Amino acid sequence: VGIIGGVTGVFLGLSIDQYINRFYYEWAEEDRSIEIGTAWLLSWGSSFLIGIISIPIIFLITPYLFPKVNFFPYIFLGLLSQIFNSLDVVAFATLRIKRLPKMYSIYQLSKSGIVICFNILFVLILDYRLEGYFIANLVSSIIITGIALKIMLIFATPSLKKDSIRVMFRFSLPLVGNNFVAGVSSILDTFLLQYYASVEVLGIYSVGMKFASIFSQIHKALKLSYGPFAFEQLKKDNGLSVISRVTVFYVFPLFFAATGIILFIDDLVYWINQSSYFPIIEFVPYLIITALIQTLVIYYGAGIVMSKRTELLLIPTTIQALLIIGLSFV
Repeated sequence: VGIIGGVTGVFLGLSIDQYINRFYYEWAEEDRSIEIGTAWLLSWGSSFLIGIISIPIIFLITPYLFPKVNFFPYIFLGLLSQIFNSLDVVAFATLRIKRLPKMYSIYQLSKSGIVICFNILFVLILDYRLEGYFIANLVSSIIITGIALKIMLIFATPSLKKDSIRVMFRFSLPLVGNNFVAGVSSILDTFLLQYYASVEVLGIYSVGMKFASIFSQIHKALKLSYGPFAFEQLKKDNGLSVISRVTVFYVFPLFFAATGIILFIDDLVYWINQSSYFPIIEFVPYLIITALIQTLVIYYGAGIVMSKRTELLLIPTTIQALLIIGLSFV
């Protein structure tokens, strides 16, 4: 279900939220509400359209790709949740580019709280078990969509500005192809392990990735402020110079965090005192270093997005994917 959701999620919304991030500071103040409204309608419309089309397609191919998993109810409920989950990215992008950290945090915490509460209700109280987990995620995503709708009505004017649509798709559509290749690369490890490794090995790897996600969360926190800062600087005469100097201060904490996790991972695992976690100690440093290298691309490869040449992103991403596939089979 996670693999299918990861692939379909790339297409939902057509990466139009990135259009808001890149062009927001180029719009006149009086036009921003209309521009965001156009992006909002197209993003939501594409999510529903692509999501509805994907359901019968995935139903037909599931027996061949995942013969051990039934489409109903798990994959079906997972797909519905994925469709609704994709709708909040425009709201998050809007709050982020407007630099509203309090509202962003409240929205994010509310989202997490709603998901947790419904999981407790359906999984623990009502005892629906695994099916309850998927039902809880679907109900949560629908409620969160209602909150996202309220946010968008505050900051956006629903519209379809024809001149903007052409620019929007020219910028965003290449990102879909890039994200698809990147998404395939990110799930390839799990896909290969489920066929060529034991359940125990797959479990150890999954636990290792949980520890590596500590680093990923630090990166996500820094990235939230980097984008708005960088895109705002572009309109200034010395903007590129400022961006290049400040980027170092974003990258340094990542090196510091990676080093800390690598040095103290054994102490942390032993402190948790779960013998099943002990084998991951030797693997976590490799996962952390890989995550660090991937995050550096976000900062030092941002020039492609800044120049609006998003079609070029597919080149390094494809090279990375081919290397991962080739080395994985080797």
